[in-house]
Amino acid sequence: MSAAALETVRSGHVSGLHAVTSALAEMRGSMLRAGGDDTRGMRLSVLTLVVACADRASAEKAGEVVERMASRHPTRAIVLVGDPDGPARIEADLSLSCSATGGQQVCMELVRLEVGGESARHLRSVVGPLLLPDVPAHLWVVGAAPLTQALSPDALELCERIIVDSDAYPDPAATLAAVALVTAAVGPLPAIGDLAWRRIRGWRELAGRVFDTPELRGFVQGIEDVEVRFAGTRPSAQALLFGGWLRSRLDRPGFRLPSITPIPDGGEDEGGELLGVVLNASHRDRRARIEISGDATRRTTAVSVEGAMRTTSATWTVGVERPGIVALVGAELEEQGPDPMYAAALVAAVGEAR
Repeated sequence: MSAAALETVRSGHVSGLHAVTSALAEMRGSMLRAGGDDTRGMRLSVLTLVVACADRASAEKAGEVVERMASRHPTRAIVLVGDPDGPARIEADLSLSCSATGGQQVCMELVRLEVGGESARHLRSVVGPLLLPDVPAHLWVVGAAPLTQALSPDALELCERIIVDSDAYPDPAATLAAVALVTAAVGPLPAIGDLAWRRIRGWRELAGRVFDTPELRGFVQGIEDVEVRFAGTRPSAQALLFGGWLRSRLDRPGFRLPSITPIPDGGEDEGGELLGVVLNASHRDRRARIEISGDATRRTTAVSVEGAMRTTSATWTVGVERPGIVALVGAELEEQGPDPMYAAALVAAVGEAR
């Protein structure tokens, strides 16, 4: 049987941790036996992704994301829902599927795991036996799954990277503070990735690019105040991180540290997405106002400079593509090591929020 003809192998439902490990081993063996002599073109898992979910609904969505990433990230994914207050149990649905990509069979193992009772409080005891040897393990915390467990010593020892979304929690400032505390305590590993930080990458690039022009370069030392507009009514991690990034980049001799004012738009969308940024700056006898605004497809930068007996202005628009959850998580899986710029922005954001 050729590798191109391989089909999904499903193990169905099993109960108990030993049964899960046995079923995973049998699935792998079955797939390799089915491939015969063509298994050299087969790519099995290159990492283990543990997905911690708050409930079944978020686990279902996370499973769909993992399946969509499979062609680029051959993975053993363990999608976990824990109920420490429920009856003791370990139930799992398992599958292994392969698809043809670039002349290879790229395979993904998916374990949908529900854990009840005291075992749900101890990530290492449940997940540890399911990790693949000699491949990195990442933890993706979906939605507002409890950070106390995701950032526990057990999780920090098991995983090389922990992916969170600080905007998924009702108090983003407290969430960022918790992440900052762990980052300061554990050092470079495990690295922390934040989807809220990745979402504002385009905004950071546009804001930084403005001051690359000769006409505005001098203003970067004199940014006085910044308004950060965002969707919703509650605080936004994206707004806090943008302000933290700006202050951390300007925290140097001869530069002014601007005040940061997050401004909610008061709408029903509580996602905390950035909607616009206004920077007011001075340089010698001139003043500049820089406004960046936009939506899911385009961003506009408007600059006006007053002083020296004249006023100048310019406006330009660029197309953008807002990354979806598959692209965001996939990009985090490709990262190597910690992001020092995020760490600096995190510290500044937490300090500003106090």
